[in-house]
Amino acid sequence: MDWLQVILLAILQGVLEFLPISSSGHLILFPAMLGWDDQGALFDIATHFGSLVAMVIYFRKEVISLLQLNAHRNFMRLRINLIIATVPIILVGFFFGDLILILNRSPVIVAFATIFFGVLLWLSDRFGKKISNIEGLNYRSSIIIGISQCLALIPGTSRSGISITAGRLLGLDKESAVRFSFLLALPTLLASFTWQVINYSAEAQSIGPDQLVVAILLSAIASYLTIKLFLQFIRQIDFSWFMLYRIGLGLITLYLFI
Repeated sequence: MDWLQVILLAILQGVLEFLPISSSGHLILFPAMLGWDDQGALFDIATHFGSLVAMVIYFRKEVISLLQLNAHRNFMRLRINLIIATVPIILVGFFFGDLILILNRSPVIVAFATIFFGVLLWLSDRFGKKISNIEGLNYRSSIIIGISQCLALIPGTSRSGISITAGRLLGLDKESAVRFSFLLALPTLLASFTWQVINYSAEAQSIGPDQLVVAILLSAIASYLTIKLFLQFIRQIDFSWFMLYRIGLGLITLYLFI
């Protein structure tokens, strides 16, 4: 990998991991569009680790509270909800991991998923009710959000996008849906990172140790800034812009690869 590819893809991973437009889809499409070789599993592990570090730093107060045995009742309930919502994607990833790896190489699947789930995100925000916040989230809703998150294993779906969509359809206000999606990313990214490390094959890699360090740092910085700004301005953000971007990207992808 050359330095331009390392820098661009690391920043893309950091930013798009938390925006509802699919980081995995972009990491597949951009190299294909630019004629770059596949970045390899080691690069993906490094950038996911950077995003995970950023999550822990930004939500450090919540993480500490969630890990305490004698946590406040609200955090105990949130902890259970996060565990419930994480279990489905772990099970699906474990049993269908090989199929997922095959799907991850199809730009056409990425394109259709990008368009479809982009429209669904906008519809959920446009017509979804605003009747509860994170504290009002029940276990049934957590299971539904967790099951919906499994769709993010289809490249182009967007993990944050589909979990926000499910949250809005279940009545969470926009800010609560986004915050729960981000908190849910903690155990989900940890599980994904662990799975990647366990299944990592130490074949020849095209990335050097210095590039790995830079990829981790850039991914962490980009992730942290994205989380901070997205949560800060979430009430002013119109999801229709994400839908339009996703439709445009999907159509361009179909044009290039069909």
